[in-house]
Amino acid sequence: MKVNFGTNHPTNNNNASYDIIYLINDSFGTRVKIYLNDSFITIESKKVKKYCRDEKEVCMIKLILYSLYYKESVF
Repeated sequence: MKVNFGTNHPTNNNNASYDIIYLINDSFGTRVKIYLNDSFITIESKKVKKYCRDEKEVCMIKLILYSLYYKESVF
């Protein structure tokens, strides 16, 4: 699964970076750093299958975003 993040930053600003923590069913957490010119993360399907075993149940994927950019951010 690929998650794209749209931001409000000018395209010439390469200083914008973010830390993203994603949790799968509150059991598995991964911290990822993204930059403006590479503003997506990929969550491997084998990780989702490992923590979301029952296909009939809802699988919760929670994203926690931390801005390391010095200005206000909008996603």
